[in-house]
Amino acid sequence: MSKHTLIILLVLVLLTAVVITGQLFKESQTSRAGVTRSASAEPSQQVMPTSGGTLRWRKESFSGYGWSTSPQAPRATTQALSRATQEGSAAPNFVIVFYGPQFKAEEIRDALHKVPNVNPHIFGMSTHEGILCADGYHTSKTGVIGLVAVQIQGISPGVGCASFEEALPAQAAKLALRRAIADAGPVAAGRKPAMIFLTVTSPNEDVVVASLGEESGPNIPLIGGTTAGSIDVTTGKRLPTWSMIANDQVIKSGVAVTVFYSERDFAWSFGGGYRRTSTSGVVTKGEGRIINEIDHRPAAEVYDQWLGGRVTQGSRQGINVAQFCALYPLCQTEGTYNQFIRVWPSSDPKAPGSLQTLVDIHVGETLYFSEGTWNILLNHFASVPQKDRDSRPDLSPMAGVFVYCGGAMSCIPPDQRPQMAFLVEQSMKGVPWMGVFSWGEQGNIPNVGNLHSSLSAATAFMPAPRTTEP
Repeated sequence: MSKHTLIILLVLVLLTAVVITGQLFKESQTSRAGVTRSASAEPSQQVMPTSGGTLRWRKESFSGYGWSTSPQAPRATTQALSRATQEGSAAPNFVIVFYGPQFKAEEIRDALHKVPNVNPHIFGMSTHEGILCADGYHTSKTGVIGLVAVQIQGISPGVGCASFEEALPAQAAKLALRRAIADAGPVAAGRKPAMIFLTVTSPNEDVVVASLGEESGPNIPLIGGTTAGSIDVTTGKRLPTWSMIANDQVIKSGVAVTVFYSERDFAWSFGGGYRRTSTSGVVTKGEGRIINEIDHRPAAEVYDQWLGGRVTQGSRQGINVAQFCALYPLCQTEGTYNQFIRVWPSSDPKAPGSLQTLVDIHVGETLYFSEGTWNILLNHFASVPQKDRDSRPDLSPMAGVFVYCGGAMSCIPPDQRPQMAFLVEQSMKGVPWMGVFSWGEQGNIPNVGNLHSSLSAATAFMPAPRTTEP
């Protein structure tokens, strides 16, 4: 074989080796790329769970939470309950359910009543946009349902409601409470409730809270939330799509309460997440939820001045002024407690230059300018459950409920909202719990009493049985 021929053969061998190696490298890269795409697919391509939850037993007692984003209310309800009870292995005597206003409350009620061998007391309210629980923030354009289901030895619930069509708000509140006490049965005889859960439709919260206190007597704590509906995406206005469930009743305008008779005390906390400044003024004209004047000047003018003209500027730029103002509430003081209230320029032509608010105000009271950021709101509100634990070092909770202002939540960027679940869970510490976004919040401040507020958060823990250790 000639030297020239040998060189040609060597070149051909080398070229063949390069081609084969390149093909193998390409196939290897394709295989690895496929694995990479599967493991880190774009969120829009990932298969997201449509339900979740867990169940926790403590001897004869249990608590569980569940949620579902199924677009059909009956299916979403049964899925959520199945998750909370591990497909029927536990039969609850009390269910608290939060649901998107896209659903018909009647279908949720009926689905809960159709579960075999289960006939729980039911307390429910519609939520603003989504629900919160240990495994995340869950929302859907077609609605979401979240619930907590419990059967706890030593705790007896009773649920009642009253429509504002059958009685004025003050009387309706007392009527709902009496019905709840009757629903609790003989265990209520001669006893005071340990805790009251409340939901009510706006704008009657202040009257209802005061009336419940008159009926129940002093020192009975409550937590609750104003029933929420939908938001018009074009105008930003609230739509009356809210509802509430009380056992077999569904009402659109009224009040629903749950009373708990318990061998052990509940733990609770209530508060806001803003910084009160020293800037203040006195309400010199106003009524109900309209502030006409502060220091004898148009209230909206004074408020805009405190904000350096940013309300006027934002209005000219076409921003959502009401949402912007949610970061700059006014503050009422109740003893040493700062109660933050949401305000924004009123559009009522009968009250030019006034401020609209979600809490009743009174002529002569001093209001303080306050401020916050979405990051402060996220972290402060999420720490509210920890206050329960700090105040009760012996606390052995069985389940929890978390109420969070929908207006405050709207200030938090959507991509940051899942952090709320993580932060709240740090305080809940594995206890089954569910969170709702309300259009007003009610809670108890020790040595002050039960209050209605906005831009606040409230939480309550149901205690484990006295004889049961974690």
